[in-house]
Amino acid sequence: MKKHRFILLLLILALATFMYSCYYDKTEVLYPKLPSSNCDTTNITYANKISEIIATNCTNNCHGASNQTTGGGISLQTSDEVKAMIDRIVGDISHTPGFNNMPKVGTKISDCSISQIIIWQKNNMP
Repeated sequence: MKKHRFILLLLILALATFMYSCYYDKTEVLYPKLPSSNCDTTNITYANKISEIIATNCTNNCHGASNQTTGGGISLQTSDEVKAMIDRIVGDISHTPGFNNMPKVGTKISDCSISQIIIWQKNNMP
């Protein structure tokens, strides 16, 4: 009987160890890097911040009206189109594993712009 208790205890210990070792949350996704102090993260709306970031980094290069073939058929010209794709946009611009690093041409957009988009998303995209 003691042998069965010992085996059961070892099995429970092994299961508990396995469960705690399978923690895959990424710190950078859960807690995005805070923007530098010169990054304005207050009162972010599509009209006052996000549209400019999207225009500069997305629609001018690939996801605008004149270049739909290079942008994979994804248009980001309106706030509704951006809102519909926001989870994918955040993953792409943050270079999150499993997403397409964007922009494909040029360098990653600034940490400030990424933070502003994430804050806009978390504030229900006003």
